[in-house]
Amino acid sequence: MVGDFIGEMIDVAMTIAGVFMIVIISVVAALIIAAIARGAAWTMKTLSRALEPRHHTRYIRHHMRHHRPPRTRIEYREPRRPTHTSNRPVIVDAWTKPVKLPRLGEPVKCGTPFKLPAWISGSINGVELSGATCCLIGCGGWGCVYKCETGNGVYALKASLQVSRAIEAGEPPPTIREPTAMAEARWVYGLSHPNLLRVLGISSIIPVAVYEYANQGSLRPWISRGVLKGELLIHSAIHIASGLRYLHSRGLIHGDVKPENVLVSNGILKLGDYSSVRSLLEDLGGSRTSRRGVCTPGYCAPEQVYSDLARKAREAGFEDRIDVYQLGVLILEAETGATLDGYKRVGMPGDRLQGLLSRVNPLLRGLVGEMISEDPLARPSSDEVLRRLTRVYMGG
Repeated sequence: MVGDFIGEMIDVAMTIAGVFMIVIISVVAALIIAAIARGAAWTMKTLSRALEPRHHTRYIRHHMRHHRPPRTRIEYREPRRPTHTSNRPVIVDAWTKPVKLPRLGEPVKCGTPFKLPAWISGSINGVELSGATCCLIGCGGWGCVYKCETGNGVYALKASLQVSRAIEAGEPPPTIREPTAMAEARWVYGLSHPNLLRVLGISSIIPVAVYEYANQGSLRPWISRGVLKGELLIHSAIHIASGLRYLHSRGLIHGDVKPENVLVSNGILKLGDYSSVRSLLEDLGGSRTSRRGVCTPGYCAPEQVYSDLARKAREAGFEDRIDVYQLGVLILEAETGATLDGYKRVGMPGDRLQGLLSRVNPLLRGLVGEMISEDPLARPSSDEVLRRLTRVYMGG
């Protein structure tokens, strides 16, 4: 009995042990199979990524995250806003916004009114001045300027001295024509820019031209009274530089930038008096020496008075730097009350120049120093001047 019981217990134990062994083997086998399957899946995934095209979205996202290219100069950046507490808005196109010049009394003085003779009004192309009432504003070396009012508006009429004498004497039109006297006006006739005084009409018979009227006169009163400072000066210089940039882009040089030739119309500064304007192309025929000296004493660039500097600028294609120098002198005069003619600039001691520049606004000192450089090739272009002035105006 006891032996049979022990035998049965042994059989049960062997059966249970067999079952456990089978379970353990099954679990181990399942784990091995799962590991093999997972490894195979990882291997297939790795192979599939390696075989995918390199422009795949995942690759691009990973590449841009870890291999960003460096910024280049052509990358667009938003203009930096000024950090100072000014209420002035950021203006990128500052040359189209009026300059808030203080009122200095009557801006334009006019003489005794008179009716414009028919022999003048009927000869001008593009502008109807019949029955216009005119008055004399002033005369210069070439001719006189009149303010003429019609039902269509107010215009500025510029006539040669010969025509002006005929108007005063009530004589018929002069018999001697002056076909070259209006050449300067023809250079800019048809050009349109906010900072250029537009030529509206030119007579084909007598030396007379019609310009748009600048109701605030020239910039001279504001500079002479020392009120053109700080932001007003920077904004005014932007207007002038914008007009110069446009002229230079059309292959023209003004050649006589000074306060008297900068006119103000409703707060917009405009370059006027084109008696010194010339084209870069006209000098290819060898007529340069006859035009080089056309400038106003105190504002002449060094290459306008020294032929070797003029030749150097011409050979390098830097002839338009004449206007840049004169604009620099205008800014210098507004800040210090002194001008710097080309005669004095050449060979000027460095300490004396630095003493003059030390009286200029620190925001403009470096730029003005470059603009009035003795060497035309060392001066910035009108486009660069405009960009740097605008950056200063914006507070950058």
